[in-house]
Amino acid sequence: MSTPSVSTFPVLFLKAMKNKAGYALYGNPPRWHKVGGDKTAPADAHHVAISHYHVAAVKKLQADGKLHGLAPHEQSAKVKGLAAELQAAASQSAAVSMWKKVASSGKNPTPAQWKAFYALSKDKQSDLLGQIGESTGGQWSHLSPPDEAKPQAAPAPEPPKPDPATLALAAVDWTGMTLPDTNVNAGTVNKKLAALKEAAATGEPEKVAALKFGVNTYGKKLAAAQAKILAALGAPAQGVAAAVAATPAPKVAKVAAVPPSAAPAAAPAPKPPRVAKVASFAPSSTITLEHKTDGHNKFYWISVSGDQVSTKWGAIGTTGQTTTKKFDNPSVALAYANALAAQKLKKGYQHTSGKLPDAPASPKVASVSQAGPKEGDTKQGADGMLVLKHGRWVKVEQDQPSAPAAPHIDSQPLDISGWKQVGPQAGSNPGGVFEAPDGARYYVKFPKNPDHAKSEVLAAKLYELAGITAPISRMATQNGKVGIASLMDESLKHDVPALSSGKVHSVKAGFAADAWLANYDVAGLGFDNVMLKPTGGAVRIDVGASMEFRAQGAKKPFGSKVGETKTLLDPKINAQSSAMFAGITPADITAGVAKIAAIPDEAIRSLVLEHGPGTVAARKKLAETLIARKADLLKQYPAAAKAVKKKLDPTKLPVDPLRLPKAHDFANWNGPGNGLSSKGYVNAANAAVEQEMLAIATKGDLPALRAFTFKSLNKESGQATGASHPISEHPSKHVVQLHQDLVTLLDEIANPPEPLKLFRATDVGSVAGIAAAFPPKKFGTTVAKVKSNEKLGFWVALGQVSSVEKFKPKATSHFSSAAIAAAKKKFSQGTPLAQHFISSVQASGSYNTLFRDGKTHDHSGHSLADVAKAALEHATTQPEGTTLYRWQNMTDPMVQHVLKSPVGTVVQATGPMCTSYDPTATTHFGKHRVIIRYAKGAKAVESFGSGKYKGEKEVTTLPNSRFVVLSRKMVPSSTGGQRLDLELLMLPPDLGL
Repeated sequence: MSTPSVSTFPVLFLKAMKNKAGYALYGNPPRWHKVGGDKTAPADAHHVAISHYHVAAVKKLQADGKLHGLAPHEQSAKVKGLAAELQAAASQSAAVSMWKKVASSGKNPTPAQWKAFYALSKDKQSDLLGQIGESTGGQWSHLSPPDEAKPQAAPAPEPPKPDPATLALAAVDWTGMTLPDTNVNAGTVNKKLAALKEAAATGEPEKVAALKFGVNTYGKKLAAAQAKILAALGAPAQGVAAAVAATPAPKVAKVAAVPPSAAPAAAPAPKPPRVAKVASFAPSSTITLEHKTDGHNKFYWISVSGDQVSTKWGAIGTTGQTTTKKFDNPSVALAYANALAAQKLKKGYQHTSGKLPDAPASPKVASVSQAGPKEGDTKQGADGMLVLKHGRWVKVEQDQPSAPAAPHIDSQPLDISGWKQVGPQAGSNPGGVFEAPDGARYYVKFPKNPDHAKSEVLAAKLYELAGITAPISRMATQNGKVGIASLMDESLKHDVPALSSGKVHSVKAGFAADAWLANYDVAGLGFDNVMLKPTGGAVRIDVGASMEFRAQGAKKPFGSKVGETKTLLDPKINAQSSAMFAGITPADITAGVAKIAAIPDEAIRSLVLEHGPGTVAARKKLAETLIARKADLLKQYPAAAKAVKKKLDPTKLPVDPLRLPKAHDFANWNGPGNGLSSKGYVNAANAAVEQEMLAIATKGDLPALRAFTFKSLNKESGQATGASHPISEHPSKHVVQLHQDLVTLLDEIANPPEPLKLFRATDVGSVAGIAAAFPPKKFGTTVAKVKSNEKLGFWVALGQVSSVEKFKPKATSHFSSAAIAAAKKKFSQGTPLAQHFISSVQASGSYNTLFRDGKTHDHSGHSLADVAKAALEHATTQPEGTTLYRWQNMTDPMVQHVLKSPVGTVVQATGPMCTSYDPTATTHFGKHRVIIRYAKGAKAVESFGSGKYKGEKEVTTLPNSRFVVLSRKMVPSSTGGQRLDLELLMLPPDLGL
């Protein structure tokens, strides 16, 4: 086969590229070769100096076979033409992209960008305008195209505009209104939302207005969206989507739209008959429309009266037909009337000033006063019974009553009829050790009197309320018998010699509670009612002799005076307890009384009403007796009420330098001599800043540490610029993190956290049940603002879940390669606000602090609530058991606080937390390790997808994320000593907005 002559290929004498390189065509078979500089081509080669658009054009035409057989000048013309098209398309695409970016930021695009916008099809223009409305909150007033940018189109009857369906769909944030699957109302609400979207897509007001949504919170939100859609359909289309904020007031909100100048101007043409604009309707107003063109001779009459709209239509001169529709509120009715009138105007009707005879009066609707649902009310949902708790409809757990008279969440008995008995009876009441289906073991006993059983369950919870460890107990039933099931702890041991000697100090911490509850049998005849933990702590394993009952069920006096402070110490009255408490001091008792004094009266009433024995009246009386006994203890030990903490000087806090976090070794970050930055002076400057901060922290000067600033550095020269900046603006996130850790440590020294005095223990059957039982604090809440009994270091404690073992994921895993790839792709598709969140938390951990401090806006002016919503929308779920790691510093008091908190404690992190899917990628962030497992439905933001700081493989939790403590223990640290390993279960999200 002969080789084609090079003369059959294009020879293009065009502008050279900036490196003076060109292309030459030679070889067998002939190919394009880049030449120039020291790269030369054969003498007979055809030289071509071209841009990359020409290269792309040649490749495309050769691939399509469109150059073969053409003469050189024809080939040249084809390549030039296609290259020009490719270049023009790229320029157009770039200009449109810039138009969108500028318009989304609230600024007006340039004339060149407007010109590119007008080159798009009408559909694409409408789509872009809808996107701008979403990103600017329905604002288009900043868009004002200059006259020179407007195309001179062919004569047209009206300027380009989106169709009604586009207007309707652009009026609502559909994604933002969609409830997550973890929300118990998701099935019902999302179904109604889908129906609304489907009706909006038709662009027909009648179909939108026909939908009904009820009067609860979600119904009102859907009705507001319905009003927005109807108002959008009723707005005079100017080429943009309209947005109306529906309110209960009887006036329709004005339509926010691009001014008429934002629409493409048409060339002069015969104007159609002027149509009167229907801007809004006042209550009880009417409007008449007539259509007399193109052979039509008909009228349309609309009247609005409160929440009703009456319409009449027919041929002019006839009485016509009449309909009346009732809506959820006047706003929806008015919006519907506007939309209906606008639709008729588009079809050729004209607004006339004449008025037809009055239509038949609308039927009067009786006024109905609706107080709305109350706490504890129930209703049937789409997938089960719902109960109103804390203002929310939540699904009733299967082991709960469908219509509780009081909030009995964890007071329903366990049915142990099918459980296997694996151990014998150990006390005077019938019972034994039983094994639950999940493998957990309980000691179950069956007192003769069911009220005795209830009293013991209540006593265990009151002990916990006073900070004294007692068994996790629940009512139980077995084939009709009522008893108590107490979760067993196999690590506990009996130590009769130690207990009978009075040398166990930890048991004395509970004396005041024993006296308060009149627990005569606290020690047991054989010192068998108290067991010891491996750490030495005491656990009261049998509290059945508390309050109104003796150990075997007989009633005993239980009055408002606490004589047990003496009788429990008198060997003539109670030999066992007097021996166990031998040597107890007034200071020991005062400390215990102080814990009881800190319990709110309302907490006592709530617990007794929920779990106590007898009638409601009997429970109320018991609660008041316990409150009176608390007051009597304070009267006996007044020092407990006068305990006032000594206020420390915040500029001279007692700081142990050995407990401060260590500075980062920036110079040897990646090994000896291999620094974090390639520029040594940057590493040295960062190290110097950290040493300054540590010096201030060592002195215990918290105000100075909070106000610390740093001098900026010229990265090119290494010289200080002389300008000072807040440490939160430091370019190294590691430096910022150390500053935050130091401030947290000193703040806890200045304001040590209170013990968790009150826990509402709840036994639920699902993760969704936990989320419903413990709603988060309102968005913007700070740890500083919650009650002392709700503080757990830098977290908020919400309560406690009983039997937490059943919630531990059956298997644990790490991020899959597919999930990592998906996250990187997802980042590029994220909204600007979601990308802003990710970039901000990666640039500096101080961004998370804005949420924790209760700020409303960030440094860029963005609403943090809006940022949180964008983060939630961008967040993804992972398989149950997927694991994250967070290394951080904690003060010793916080570590002890966590260790003393019960397993099952539910906490809320008011701000986002930076974690990693790699177990060791962030070990330099702190000494202690937090292990976070995803529960079903849990979500977080895969911030590593942005590509920044990818070595940390960072995943950011959402603001107000809630976690359940699965385990906590001290383990050996690789740097010596002990560190905390804290395992948490991450619950499905609720931002508390």
